[in-house]
Amino acid sequence: MQDCTSPRRDNRLLPSLLGVMAAIFAPFAAASTHPTDGVICESRALLNTVPASESAQGLLVIEDRLYSMSLAGSIQVYNLYYPELPFLNGEYSYETEGLFLDFAVKDDYVYIVDSSEGVHIVDFSNIFSPQLVTTYREGSIGKLVEIEDGLMYVIDVGDDLQIVDISDPEDPQLISEFDLASMEGFDIQDGIAYIANYHGGLRSYDVRDPLNLVYLGYVDGPQAPWDLTVEGRFAYIANGREGVAAYDISDPSNMVLVSNLGNSGDDNEGELGFVYHVSVSGNYVYTSGYSNGFNILDYTDPANPIRLSNHAALNGADSSIVIDNLAYVSGWNDTLSVYDVSNPNRFPVITRFDPLGSNRKVSIYGDTAFLATGGWGVQSFDISNPATPIQTGSFLTPNEAEQVVVRDGYAYIADGREYFEIYDITDLDNPEHVSSVEVFGYCKRVSVDGNYAYIAGTAGLNVVDIRDPHHPVWMAFFDTDSELTSVQAIDDTVFATTFRDGFFIFRLTHEAQPYVVGRTPVSALATGLAIMGDKALISGWYSGLHVIDIHDLSSPTVIANFPVEDDITSRDMHVVGDRAFVAQYDHGLGVYDISDLTDIHEIGRFRNHDYGRYTSATSEVAFLSDEYGSVYMLDVTETCGECLADLNDDRVLNFFDVTIFIEAFTTQSVDADFNGDGLLNFFDVSSFLETYLAGCP
Repeated sequence: MQDCTSPRRDNRLLPSLLGVMAAIFAPFAAASTHPTDGVICESRALLNTVPASESAQGLLVIEDRLYSMSLAGSIQVYNLYYPELPFLNGEYSYETEGLFLDFAVKDDYVYIVDSSEGVHIVDFSNIFSPQLVTTYREGSIGKLVEIEDGLMYVIDVGDDLQIVDISDPEDPQLISEFDLASMEGFDIQDGIAYIANYHGGLRSYDVRDPLNLVYLGYVDGPQAPWDLTVEGRFAYIANGREGVAAYDISDPSNMVLVSNLGNSGDDNEGELGFVYHVSVSGNYVYTSGYSNGFNILDYTDPANPIRLSNHAALNGADSSIVIDNLAYVSGWNDTLSVYDVSNPNRFPVITRFDPLGSNRKVSIYGDTAFLATGGWGVQSFDISNPATPIQTGSFLTPNEAEQVVVRDGYAYIADGREYFEIYDITDLDNPEHVSSVEVFGYCKRVSVDGNYAYIAGTAGLNVVDIRDPHHPVWMAFFDTDSELTSVQAIDDTVFATTFRDGFFIFRLTHEAQPYVVGRTPVSALATGLAIMGDKALISGWYSGLHVIDIHDLSSPTVIANFPVEDDITSRDMHVVGDRAFVAQYDHGLGVYDISDLTDIHEIGRFRNHDYGRYTSATSEVAFLSDEYGSVYMLDVTETCGECLADLNDDRVLNFFDVTIFIEAFTTQSVDADFNGDGLLNFFDVSSFLETYLAGCP
């Protein structure tokens, strides 16, 4: 009888196949990663787009300000208090017959190179009303400017380097001037000036003594540079259609060209497009330019850079800068766009809105989200298009709405001070209050199951009969001696956590009186609860996630604890499928893979700025409400796709995956049947090779 669970293998081919595989994958054996590793999911990258100045050519970030320069004669300043959502704070405009070519920022002053007038020095100490203090006009008109240690370095149109004392920004004084020629890119680091040569290559000069310029060295390289950025021991030059060149400048007198990531096509149609600008953050280089937008390059090994991703929607990107894993990209279409460039597991903001009140728990039902907002009652939003949530209704409750549960057209509300409220919401435009029930304690959480509502709060557990929502009946109360922080009722069994006394399991007598079936202490100040089959998952302050075996309700047992960093405070938790979303106060939202409850691990994080308190989620959107009234809606869709050749599931393709495939092929495992024909032969090797070389989606 044929074994249908395992593919058949042609053993005669095995030695030759393994030899072929060894030869095919030998080039990767010495490398730790494959060139397609680390692909960033493009659909997750774009966070926000805001209007920008016309033809923005340069960006700088200083503390919480983003400066954007327009060729047409303006500097716009954006506030980055919420860095994912920059908003315009101030603007300086100057009528000129020339163009603004470059700028630099030092303290509260912006130094702007005007192609017809010189260097404008503008005081931005009052961001809402910047003032021109003087214009530096010595020698020829400038084209590039840099500032270091109280000195301004200006490259003029005649390729002279002017060194200017700006200790008094209102009275700049020329110190020295040197003729250098053929200068198309310029940067300074630690008293060494690096100059991209028009005819190719890189030069270096010692400018630590402004009166004595010292030539250090030159290295040849690609021609026609457009931009130069120095970071650490490397200099990166954007070379238009020739791509990006990286130079080792650890010895400025003996610089070395270590790589040139060029374009594979003609003119502007190559892999990187026409590269105007290059910026650097850590091991990553970001290019922007004509025809192919914004590229992310991995320079972990500068001799072998890897292009990770491209965001071509910004066709005609002019400039970019990356701060704390956020890329700000200016485009020819008069926009400033913000991209998340951290990794595929960082969840970007779809939108952020500020409803009235102090936000509590979000509850989601289909395309409607109900937000409890304390003293401002309950607000409902249509979230069918998450990018533009539309408020569909609101109503005030007598006290302070903490949580809403919706069932069969009724909203059941834990309403703070000793009251449980019920509203008819069949018409969201005109919700109707139908009843109130006085209960014990301050009500924070509610769960509805069958004929009863279970209200958890500071005093314990209340039980209310809701068979007739217009005439509910309070049935019983159980004093837990400690504040209940969460409650979940399933098939007449009630699970609850307390802030100090652990985990409780209740059932009801025939008279609807709750009694304890089982309980167990938890080494945590429990804050969140989810029931998954015969397991319970609990989040706790400073203590991570705890797994409790509940297959025997009378003897719940803690079987695992997955700690987090000591300073992480878990405030709330919501589970969807195989993911747990945990609101973690000043650490934002942590997302955990719980597909294996014996091996829980963090798969992503969103850090907001105002203390995440409560969370809820669907398979596509997560909500995080913060301490100060904002609600973030985050894209948590799994858009990266399945990486079939990633056999050890580490999101990296390397020789370890090849080894696993060879072992599976050798042991006649079904995992090696890559074409699914029930045979193990060369066609499976070919299929695996094709999938491997395609990389992770």
